[in-house]
Amino acid sequence: MPVNWRLLSDSKVLPDSGLALDDALTRSASEWGSPTLRLYTYTPCVLVGRFQHVPNEVNLEHCQSMGVPINRRPSGGGAIIMGPDQLGIALIIPNRIDGFAMRSSDLMHQCASGLIRALEKLGISAKFQGKNDLVADNRKIAGLGLYQPNSSGRLFHASLLLDLNIKTMLKLLRAPFDSTEASTNRYSAVSKRITTVRSSVGTDFSMSELIETVRAGYEDEFGVRIESQKVNSSEQQLADHLVETQYSTTEWIYRDNAPVRDYVGQSSIRTGAGDLEIKVITAGDTLKSVFLSGNFITSDNAVHDLESSLRWHTSEPRALKQTIAKSMKQNAKAWDRISEGEITTTLLRALNQSDTSNSNLTAGSCFGREIAEVV
Repeated sequence: MPVNWRLLSDSKVLPDSGLALDDALTRSASEWGSPTLRLYTYTPCVLVGRFQHVPNEVNLEHCQSMGVPINRRPSGGGAIIMGPDQLGIALIIPNRIDGFAMRSSDLMHQCASGLIRALEKLGISAKFQGKNDLVADNRKIAGLGLYQPNSSGRLFHASLLLDLNIKTMLKLLRAPFDSTEASTNRYSAVSKRITTVRSSVGTDFSMSELIETVRAGYEDEFGVRIESQKVNSSEQQLADHLVETQYSTTEWIYRDNAPVRDYVGQSSIRTGAGDLEIKVITAGDTLKSVFLSGNFITSDNAVHDLESSLRWHTSEPRALKQTIAKSMKQNAKAWDRISEGEITTTLLRALNQSDTSNSNLTAGSCFGREIAEVV
């Protein structure tokens, strides 16, 4: 007889109450002998990751003018927009039950497997990529995060794109491109890196159908029955308390996570496949994002795979060279006219440019000095 999990579903929840309930369910997880799967949508809002600095990630002026509230998730990951076309997924796992991985990276993969199975039911082949993304055809379709507040339980968070208004997203979030770059170019660049459920199965596919598909995906993947129930009174009381003391407070939403300012650099090179430009965004010693553009010829999948593998990567040159080599080897045919050395050299020069204005980098991290030694 399969084990029963609890299903909670909501729609159009406010960001403070929605996040507080996820947190309360996790803190109370020891009361249950099995996981809880919560599937829900928000009213339009922007949610930043637990360790992000709001001004770095969010266009505050546009959020205010458009009346879009901002809040902070208890889980990690990047800034996202949520609304009626983005499905929030919270899987709460009591610590005392068997069958779930202890290492965070392993748990992330395990919890994401239910989403992968659900997407398979829709004919969408998805896989885990980078630190916390699900991609379909190398384009992001879901973002993932984890949170463990105490010894009671662990929270797996995901946002799955049924649909997405990219123009709205670019207004509300700080796009990882130069402010001088044309808006049409920003839209095109982002649209090539993101996909949605509706783009694969049709515009008539509804959120209620997606919720049922995700529930069935987790049932099949974990061999369980997931039955609809309600939040109990103690969980709701804790959630209400967390709204008042945490999730509605400016101290939580705009808290200072010892922010490291973002810095941008870029460099270009002419290759046998055409002109290649690499833009980077760094935060301290971390390579936050990498974007390849130009008139060079290769496959979108190869570009997106390389960009994803370098996201949130150490800026240590030899580690970068190893990651670039691995990604290019996996897509060797696509990179036949651009060499590993050309990519590595151009990336390090872009990092060196960002380094000239980045006082947060540790002493000795001079990319320009190390290019010749690495390539």
